[in-house]
Amino acid sequence: PVYRSVTEHIIPRGDLAFSGVVAGFTPDAVLIKTRSAPARPLLLRPDTRFLEGGVASHRDNLPVNQMVFIRAGKHIEGRLEVYQVIWGEITPGR
Repeated sequence: PVYRSVTEHIIPRGDLAFSGVVAGFTPDAVLIKTRSAPARPLLLRPDTRFLEGGVASHRDNLPVNQMVFIRAGKHIEGRLEVYQVIWGEITPGR
């Protein structure tokens, strides 16, 4: 099914955006390598959304070395946590 958040327009989550390459995973984080920084962990939340080609997906479907777009924000301790990970092509509807 195509993912469409009902509350996203009312209460947007994540005020930071990153694009980079998945360098690996830890049990609670995804390691992202950007052009300007070495790979660093971004915490995954229990409600982190994964979208592959615009369709709801799962973390297990996200391959290493995949280019991704990430919406994130800082939690109370100042660490970055991921709200949404997007990868793949999105073909325009007809």
